Amino acid sequence: MSRESNFDLEFESNQHEDYSVMPKHMLIVESDQTASKLYALWFNDMGFQTTSVTDGWQAMQALADQSIDGLLLDLKAPIMDGLAMLTQLRQRYADIPVIVLATVDMTDSLLEALESGAQDYLTKPVSQHLFKQKCRRVFLPHQKMDFNKKPETPTTESMKHILIVDDDPDIRMLLRSVLESYGYRCDEAQNGLEAIELVEGHSFDLVLVDYSMPLMNGLEVIESIAERPCESRPGVIMITAQADETLRTQALKAGAAEVLTKPFDLDHMLLTIGRTLKNKHSSSRCSR
Repeated sequence: MSRESNFDLEFESNQHEDYSVMPKHMLIVESDQTASKLYALWFNDMGFQTTSVTDGWQAMQALADQSIDGLLLDLKAPIMDGLAMLTQLRQRYADIPVIVLATVDMTDSLLEALESGAQDYLTKPVSQHLFKQKCRRVFLPHQKMDFNKKPETPTTESMKHILIVDDDPDIRMLLRSVLESYGYRCDEAQNGLEAIELVEGHSFDLVLVDYSMPLMNGLEVIESIAERPCESRPGVIMITAQADETLRTQALKAGAAEVLTKPFDLDHMLLTIGRTLKNKHSSSRCSR
């Protein structure tokens, strides 16, 4: 297949990547034929062989008939959906690593998938850069990962400390699961008052705060944190379901580094968190 094919894409290189110890055979479970061909092309570019199927039943047959080293699984796969497949996989093929595919409105399903044994996720539409980055982390065998455990993380002293503030326990659990899998150390608060108490007693690098909460909303939390001394003030990102430019402006003026709108793209959230932490670390003085 020509690299300059039907896909209007930017490719990182015209050469195949050389991973001599990379697993050779990936199973793609995706009902969208165009997306499936795209993922296969990216896998082939990385040196993988691929088998593509359109539903969960075909995937289970392929696993029984072939030697599969990794799985890219659409959570909306027909006949047997991704969550049902993960249950079967962990019972019968516990050592096969899995990356799940989800849309941004599938927060609950994504949380359940991570709890059921998926190693990572990609949100649609999938970018090639994140696809390759996550496939290297999950599917490269020389990393010697134990797929029943979280990836190795830095020492406690070097880990960035994030406070997750949201009155929805499922959202807190999802965010904590994702952030800890990327090496962050997390604490939780279920409302604004509890968050302020924790900020007073601990050293946080970042506060991830929902806007709509009882007792004290996210904007009030941001304003309270902004009154702290510069040297002990964590960065703040506000999350809100309100696509309100006025609220965004208020949050940024109060001291938030960024505002993310629900349902948020988790990949974008991770990039925003990384950028906020980097800017906080490199800044020599507070903005206010």
